Amino acid sequence: MRRRPGPGPLIALNGMDGAGKSSAAALIEERLQAAGYTTKQEWQRLGEMDALDRLPGPLRRRATIAALETSRSHMMSTGLTRSRIAVIADRWLTDSLVDLELRYPRHVVAERVLRALAPRADVDVLLEIDAATSARRKPGDWPLPVLERMEAAYARAAPLTGVHRIDATRPHDQVLAEIEALVDGAIAGAAA
Repeated sequence: MRRRPGPGPLIALNGMDGAGKSSAAALIEERLQAAGYTTKQEWQRLGEMDALDRLPGPLRRRATIAALETSRSHMMSTGLTRSRIAVIADRWLTDSLVDLELRYPRHVVAERVLRALAPRADVDVLLEIDAATSARRKPGDWPLPVLERMEAAYARAAPLTGVHRIDATRPHDQVLAEIEALVDGAIAGAAA
């Protein structure tokens, strides 16, 4: 299930809070439905899954366990594409690597688990903004020093995942037009 197993496309969105993932997800859902797909939006964040809540506290806090559960959730989302369901994933591999770096001390094994097991999306986008833009768009969500660490972590993670990087500080209509073109390409590829 590491690769897209079905005819439904998998579109993944990554980026800091305030980057425009929700607006992009709404546009993507509209485009996919117009192309005849049933859609499902998924939200997954490393370490924030119901299955982890059932584990004893010490296990729940282990980076490798969180990475395995995140990968399992990604695989389950990808499995939906077999039924011609188009999946729009808010948070994917790039976000997971950033969360891993911020929540746990550098953990090479957990990083390898994520990179080895995360299914490939048909379109995998990183909406890039800087820490100051995130703080301005989502005031009070995160302290500026944390946002600055996130910004640096995204810069390190993006080359590892091969994500399509989009400058999300540009005007909203330009950002959405670029995303729309990528999604239309995935729809055309799935139809071929």
